[in-house]
This record gives sequence, structure tokens and C-alpha cells, in this order.
Amino acid sequence: MATWQPLKKDVIAALAAEILQNYSTGRIAVDGDKGSGERELAENLAAALRDSGRTVTVADSNEDFSTDLLLVAGERLQVPELAGKWRYAIWVEGADEPDADYDREVKPRVKANAIIDNRDPEHPRRRFADSC
Repeated sequence: MATWQPLKKDVIAALAAEILQNYSTGRIAVDGDKGSGERELAENLAAALRDSGRTVTVADSNEDFSTDLLLVAGERLQVPELAGKWRYAIWVEGADEPDADYDREVKPRVKANAIIDNRDPEHPRRRFADSC
């Protein structure tokens, strides 16, 4: 029996709707280990956010841009030095070799507002790390 797999467009649309419901402006971290696909996910999310009429920029650094939403895609974005910069943080899973030190010291999954399992980029899955 085949298992259900979400479509990328549906996962991205739900994530965009959640962000827009809570934050119409600000910086969003799209954090992940090297090779997790955080940049592609950020680009897809930006397209969905733009469909709502927002101006959105995807960048590799936390610079100032004239835009409603700034999506910063990269690695180690939830370090303590950057903690107050993000209105929303996404952790993208899927790297072949996760950064064990970052995971142990920073606990990015715990700090993230959303966790996306991106091991199958055409069928990403939203994960929930709550203790319920």
C-alpha cells in the first residue's frame, strides 16, 4: 500500500499562510545544515508569499533590504548572536551530514517555529517537535 506524500506546493502554501497570518513584515530564518535544501525552500516560500502581494527578498545574509519580508537562507542562523533578529525560524532537515555540534549546542529544531523534513524535496513534510 502506498503512503500519502504531501505535494511541495501544498506544504509551501500552508507555511506561507501561517507566516502571513502572524507576521506581515520582518526577517525569517530558513536554517539548515549544508545540503538540506534551505535555499530552494526559501525561494519557493518567497514565491508563495509574493502571491499574497508582499514584497519578499531572499538573501544569504542578514542585511537590511527594502522589503516586507526578508528570508535569509543559510546555515547556523539560530546561533545566540542572531536570536533576536528573526520573527520566524524554519529548520530544514535533510542534510547527509548534520552539524552535530550546532545541533547539540544550539538545538535549532527546538527553537524553530517550523521544521520541514526535506529529504524528499518534491514531497517535503512538516514535522512537529512538541512533547505532546
